[in-house]
Amino acid sequence: MSACFHFSAKPIARSAGHSASAAAAYRGGMQLKDDRTGMTYDFTKKSGVINRAAPVFLPGGSRANCREFWNEVEKHHKRGDAVVAREVEASLPSSLPAETRQELAYQLAQDLADEYGVGAHPSLHEPRRITEEDLRRKPDQYWEIDPHTGKVHNGNWHVHIILSACSSDSTGKLGRKVESLDPISCQRSGILNLAETWREKWADMQNAALKQHNCPERVDHRSLKDQGVNRAPTKHLGPTAAAIERKSPGVSEVMQRIEAENVENLLANKRQIEAEEMAAVEKANKILIEIQAAESAKEIRDGIRRAALSAIEENIRSSISLNRECDEAYEAASRTLRCIAEIAETQHRRRIEESVGAIGDQLRQFVRAVGRSLTKITAKVAYIVGYIVGEINRQSKLQSVAKGDTSRDSVSDNTFPQPPPPEPPPKSRRFKP
Repeated sequence: MSACFHFSAKPIARSAGHSASAAAAYRGGMQLKDDRTGMTYDFTKKSGVINRAAPVFLPGGSRANCREFWNEVEKHHKRGDAVVAREVEASLPSSLPAETRQELAYQLAQDLADEYGVGAHPSLHEPRRITEEDLRRKPDQYWEIDPHTGKVHNGNWHVHIILSACSSDSTGKLGRKVESLDPISCQRSGILNLAETWREKWADMQNAALKQHNCPERVDHRSLKDQGVNRAPTKHLGPTAAAIERKSPGVSEVMQRIEAENVENLLANKRQIEAEEMAAVEKANKILIEIQAAESAKEIRDGIRRAALSAIEENIRSSISLNRECDEAYEAASRTLRCIAEIAETQHRRRIEESVGAIGDQLRQFVRAVGRSLTKITAKVAYIVGYIVGEINRQSKLQSVAKGDTSRDSVSDNTFPQPPPPEPPPKSRRFKP
């Protein structure tokens, strides 16, 4: 639920015939004499003022007498068209207790005084009462019943805070003009003015108080456009025009025109709301169809995912079984290879032994053959030696004959027999392994 929000600021200038003393007296419902002009402003009979003759809030938390302070402000400004003060008007939540509303208004006044270094004079006003005649003349106007007093009013609790246009210290001593309160100076400097700066802060302060008191209402400082509300704002009469309208016997043309425009705006807003509702329904149906399609697609994806997971699990089990079979086949092949290696090693050893035995037999045969050859060679050598010895003896005899030893029998060349020709050596046998 959203409560009404209002925060505005306007100047109090001598050029418009206003003065700080008169404004303070009227907003505070009190009597105040302007020492500069000698005029006395008496608004003690004004109704609806809650805190009459409230003090002025100064920077640092100190207070000043409102009559003395505003007379000093009037004396401080010399120009005839000077802006002597600025007024802040802010709404207060009707659902808060009276004490909390006053504390909230005083807190706003003190914060403004501290931030801008000025004097701040708060005046709380209660809502305007609504009579049966008012309801008869304008039955569609807003009204509510006060839970504490039982009175019928329009719910417009608000506070007027008058700020000095010049600076002030904690003792009430006035200084130079505060440029940050002047919207023209703020525009030239490219900074936010008073209203732009404090609208959001004031909304936050109200929402914090509403939350603290467990109130469901909240305020929003943004415009209807910024809030995303597609409706035209309604027009209303100002306080002076509204007072004249209430006192007049009939309805003025201005009021009729405003009411006609408001009715037209309400009808246009209604038609726009109906169109937005239809568009919202169509959008909701479209979203519902998309959700259903998404759910169906999700079910299909879930089914595919489950099937894929089952297939993966089956493949994993098959892989595990195949790996087990491969391990068993590998072990069997390893055993077979070991057996083959052992057999090959045994056969190789047997072949080596057989080869060694065959080599031994061939060596023995070779030795026997060599022995036989040696016997023949020995016989031939003995024969040759004998032949040589006989030849030597024969030569010796021939030499003796040549020397004249005739006594001995002459020996002819044919005395000694010729040795037979040597036999050819036997063919050698090659070793065959």
